[in-house]
Amino acid sequence: MHSILARVLVLGAESAPVTEAAPPGDAAGSMTMLFAVLLLGAAVVLFFLEMFIPSMGVLTVCGLVCAVASVWLGFRHGSGAGLTMLLLNAALLPCAIIFAFKMLPRSPVVLDAKTLGGEPGGVPDDTETQALVGKSGAAVTDLRPAGKATIEGRRVDVLTEGAYIARGTRVAVVRVEGNRIFVRTERAG
Repeated sequence: MHSILARVLVLGAESAPVTEAAPPGDAAGSMTMLFAVLLLGAAVVLFFLEMFIPSMGVLTVCGLVCAVASVWLGFRHGSGAGLTMLLLNAALLPCAIIFAFKMLPRSPVVLDAKTLGGEPGGVPDDTETQALVGKSGAAVTDLRPAGKATIEGRRVDVLTEGAYIARGTRVAVVRVEGNRIFVRTERAG
């Protein structure tokens, strides 16, 4: 960590005095610090939003750029301001991430049991699938015990009750459990 801070100080020394603070009435120095604080705020907001908006890391990268830029601008203003911005980044960014994780379960982005129409961890009821009970069709693949069948003109994944059923055999739906459709060989008659 010390070597990274030393590199930042050396890089800052090439473009502006790092160890000297801006004079008290310096408008440019005040604007630099205001911009640094605004960048820190933007970084916190971007890290927070990453939890709720699927951006595949784009918001995180933008947040990191804002955080690094805020520290860099702080060091351009003076070493005390730079260290302050570094400490603020180290304190606020993890807090924003932890707060976002705590808010995530209450977020509209998260699917809950009411959205799925059942109990937590359950499978939503599908009345269309339930309507297949008692209907017949044909096995499209060999059922060993899982495979595919065409029931009422609809190709569905099915399970047998344990027995092997060859492709092309007529089958009947005996029950539906969640999203699993159970079939057996259709009896003639």
